Amino acid sequence: MPSHKKQVCKKLRFQLIYIWAVIAPYIYILEATYDIIKHPDPMITLSRIGWRTQVGGPRGALFLFAFIVLTCPFMVYQVWFYLKHSGRKGQRSWRILYLAIAGAAFVAAGAAMPYNKKVTEAPIMHALHNGFAVIGALLTVLTVTLILIQICRETHHEIILVFYGLFAASVYYAYTVLINAAVFQVGLTFIIFIALFYINRTVLRRNLKKNYFKLYGEGVER
Repeated sequence: MPSHKKQVCKKLRFQLIYIWAVIAPYIYILEATYDIIKHPDPMITLSRIGWRTQVGGPRGALFLFAFIVLTCPFMVYQVWFYLKHSGRKGQRSWRILYLAIAGAAFVAAGAAMPYNKKVTEAPIMHALHNGFAVIGALLTVLTVTLILIQICRETHHEIILVFYGLFAASVYYAYTVLINAAVFQVGLTFIIFIALFYINRTVLRRNLKKNYFKLYGEGVER
């Protein structure tokens, strides 16, 4: 079985390295640059940092662009990885991937909407910006929720529901207790990446065990 653990680590190596060597440093640099946790304005967002030079300065746009480039494709990749190794087949099963792609697209579209004017000066752009961003976030959370429900049905492990409860509590804490929009955005994204990483690890371990016992059984029969 040790060889199977090595296979799991090998297949998940990219996700683990990406989360801790790319995403975590990005969040650290963002916090070190703008002090988002203790920022006096609780409604500061990545969009304000990126679009309003009086908030984010000349480098603000780079942080917003980097967030979209570093997070949206990776989230879609993690969902694709789950579907590939979960053994699910058919168009219906892959709708979750389309949901993840839609969520990423809405988030990117919302970030791309100009946000450099006050709501009284550009109400339509504000509505589009906020609307796309909220829909994207909801679709992303829905994607993770559906995946967790699938795993619960297949494994009959109620402990996963506890894990999801911690996930929901973390989201609630980031947005209502910290009362900070930017912390909520990066915190929710990081939590989703961690959740999908452990989901993928669970799926890989389950499949490797199934294949191991299958091959072992065939060997015994022969």
